[in-house]
Amino acid sequence: AVLATPRVWGGDINELRVGVDEEVFMTLPRNRNEELRARLNLDADIQAPVAVGDDVGTLEVYLGEEMVGERQLVALENIEEGGLFKRLFDQVQRFFSNLISNFTS
Repeated sequence: AVLATPRVWGGDINELRVGVDEEVFMTLPRNRNEELRARLNLDADIQAPVAVGDDVGTLEVYLGEEMVGERQLVALENIEEGGLFKRLFDQVQRFFSNLISNFTS
């Protein structure tokens, strides 16, 4: 299943479908289901080329404040490098994106 679609820089497409490479099963106390939550930690700067199965982050599963599981997030598709102008355009766009995020943090 697709869990996220982060930005990919310099690729022939801009977004990468990301998920886990196998199903995640857990046994939990029945009365604590509402405490279950997941957090996606995606790599901040994903650059093409990307191959199916490349690690791009982690999925953390929490029960309350305790982390009860962790899996690698992987690319679910291949993304080839974009053409010269696409890569140059993405470099300029990434520069300003990083500049703005550094300025606001």
